[in-house]
Amino acid sequence: MDRPTYILAAAPSGPVQLNDFFESGDNSIMALLEHPPVFRQGGWDLRTATPPRIVSGEYLEATTEDQIAVRLYEDGTLLVRVAADSFLAWPMSPAEFHQKPKLNTLGLVEVTTAFVYFYRQLLGKFKRAPESIKFRIEFRNAEVAGNKLYVVPFPVLSIRWQKEFESDKHSISEPNLGREMTIPTTQVKEDPDLVAYLLVEKLFLFFGVPSNELPYVNQGKPRRVDVGSFSKR
Repeated sequence: MDRPTYILAAAPSGPVQLNDFFESGDNSIMALLEHPPVFRQGGWDLRTATPPRIVSGEYLEATTEDQIAVRLYEDGTLLVRVAADSFLAWPMSPAEFHQKPKLNTLGLVEVTTAFVYFYRQLLGKFKRAPESIKFRIEFRNAEVAGNKLYVVPFPVLSIRWQKEFESDKHSISEPNLGREMTIPTTQVKEDPDLVAYLLVEKLFLFFGVPSNELPYVNQGKPRRVDVGSFSKR
């Protein structure tokens, strides 16, 4: 059976190329993959257990077995695959998750935001900066043992997330869903928290969660992901 997977992708809207793509050393793209942006220790981000490696002379890849895989191409295409039944299932075991496939809301928001922050840093590595970036989020196989993945849209330390009242459960509408949007490069550089919110909003809409009820989001105008709230859990 195919595993439930959360996929994030980003690519320049036009043909561009990353500088010195296959080189190693300080300030290299490989160093960025090995040491991506993080918001706190022990958080949900793009850190992996293995250093990046060159695969088939075509792309760079870093992985954590059973958890996350990060792949980057010379044209700036970035693909991240996240295992929903392990990486996003904390604190449940795989057996518990298959009975009750509840996703960790902080994990969802934090890894999505870390993805945007990574691409923000990557923008400085292009020979010529692209005008815009096409982002895509996607769930595949979001159903286990006949049960759809679901969220309880509250911070993970809140009573409502932990008690899990039936009325608070929001199941994904379909096992396979994806959305994409094109964002100006200047916005990614200058306001990554806003860009992260735009992705997080689409993500929670997969589960039918209203945009004004998202956890870890500042409800001002415009809304932004509240990175400072990650440490508060």
